[in-house]
Amino acid sequence: MFINEAMAQVPNVAPQATAGSAFGSIFMLVIFIAVFYFLVYKPQAQEAKKHREMMANMKKGDIVVCASGIVGKIVKMHSDQIVLVEISDDVIVRVEKDKVAEIIDKEHFVKLPTKK
Repeated sequence: MFINEAMAQVPNVAPQATAGSAFGSIFMLVIFIAVFYFLVYKPQAQEAKKHREMMANMKKGDIVVCASGIVGKIVKMHSDQIVLVEISDDVIVRVEKDKVAEIIDKEHFVKLPTKK
């Protein structure tokens, strides 16, 4: 009974949108896009650029780590997309260039001992 009386006393007025609320919504959208750009897109684009430069600078004799974790030495640049990597004595595998994760400095590379 009390609820019906209270609802009957509320005037039928539609809420009106103000210019301030539209500006606030656009402002929040711009802030969200800026945060997304600086926290997600820009660092990923920089990392991709460094990886493309690394792939372009690969050469025969470089010690590389593949995305799978295999470490080896490039023995031949087979094509624009494929390199031949020696992972052990007389064991050569074909690896796609974009699957090379990094190039290791030769002074930090430890060669495994060979059987004699």
